[in-house]
Amino acid sequence: MVAFDDILGLIYKNKALLLAHHEPAEYNHTVNVRGIRLCARCTGVYLGIFLALCLVCSGWTPQDYYLTVIAFLLPLPAMVDWTAHMLAGFGGSNIVRVSSGLMIGFAYIALIATVFKTPFEWRVYASAILFGGWALYVVTKGKKAITRISERK
Repeated sequence: MVAFDDILGLIYKNKALLLAHHEPAEYNHTVNVRGIRLCARCTGVYLGIFLALCLVCSGWTPQDYYLTVIAFLLPLPAMVDWTAHMLAGFGGSNIVRVSSGLMIGFAYIALIATVFKTPFEWRVYASAILFGGWALYVVTKGKKAITRISERK
């Protein structure tokens, strides 16, 4: 059995990987902050999480209409950008990565807050299944696409 202290020690030892996990060949996916190459999308995700936590802690929870937008539309730009990169080798831009990361980070917290309020809200689970299935498809097809792109170069 793994001790909790061991897990905390491992997280502390590798804390830089939470935001800076791209190899030098992928530095076009990062923003340079005081010499540290932060992942652009993760930076946006953490900003979105912070924004949503501020709202949730002040008493905000998504209303019915907004929940549909949050569950299905906010994650969409990040998924489209990531899919275009994985399947077609589309380069994208850090502005798109940070802004789409912000939207998906906001959606994470808003949907988690909804589950605490309404545990069986179908839109939360439908969104998770939709985007989880999408990600699984892209990862399996993406490996083949990346191999094809590498062979062309």
